[in-house]
Amino acid sequence: MIEILAYLFRTKRKYFVLSRSNILAVYLWLVFKKISYVSLNEFRIRIGAFDLVACDIDQFTKIFVDIFVKSQYYSDINDRYKKSMRVVDVGSHIGLSVIYFRLLFPKSKILGVEASPMSYALLKQNIQRNKMKKVRVLKGMVSNHKGIGVFYIDEKNPTSWANSAINSGTHFTKVKIPSIRLSEYIVNKVDLLKIDAEGSELEILTDLDKAKRFGEIDRIIIEYHHNGLNRRNAIDLVLEVLRRNGYTFMFDYSLRKRWALLPASTLVTAFGKEYNMLIYATKIFPESGVSVEQTH
Repeated sequence: MIEILAYLFRTKRKYFVLSRSNILAVYLWLVFKKISYVSLNEFRIRIGAFDLVACDIDQFTKIFVDIFVKSQYYSDINDRYKKSMRVVDVGSHIGLSVIYFRLLFPKSKILGVEASPMSYALLKQNIQRNKMKKVRVLKGMVSNHKGIGVFYIDEKNPTSWANSAINSGTHFTKVKIPSIRLSEYIVNKVDLLKIDAEGSELEILTDLDKAKRFGEIDRIIIEYHHNGLNRRNAIDLVLEVLRRNGYTFMFDYSLRKRWALLPASTLVTAFGKEYNMLIYATKIFPESGVSVEQTH
């Protein structure tokens, strides 16, 4: 409980704000009920029937809220129980998104990919610990080339969700890790592709475009990251790839705090130089102009 209270009161304001997020954090503690520390930096926590090992209670709580409370990766696929359901999860971190997809699509086959070495180790451990079947995980950064890539890891938090192919500050250490092309792993139908790659979104989409893999992918959820240091990952190019390949899309700003359907040109003006947002893309059937959701 000490960790949760510390998280709640760690604010620049001189007073504690009784907000929905703060109330929710206390509620999460009551739901979790039991946290035991494996080591100085790792703890075990139960979410329903799942037993997880994680690092950093602050980050864990934030990710849990985003995935399980805000349901930012929810997709209203009609037949959630079909055995042929396939989900590809780029940026699986320690496995919370994998668990979410397993609960949402109980019989699905899931391919998880994680670049950060320590996060991948916890991801693999959590999958094995919970004996999750039909789940495969890959270690590597997803890009538009195969080989070795440069990756930056937060020295203060090796499992930080800010670890990426973009150098975000002086406290990030450069390491070399395997670089993989997602197009080599999408050769059959994929019902849902989720991408949370901290600034590598355009590289991933470009690879899929060149390999002509979008014909296999019905829905895509992208957590888009804009950073002034990464001009190559331009939002207009990301949307153009989706549009050219027959997707209709909508934006979800600030992780479902605010909905909007706006031209891409207004984003920087409205939200400053750096922003994250979710892009929900759905395939349109060229013959009819009808989206996947409208056929269900």
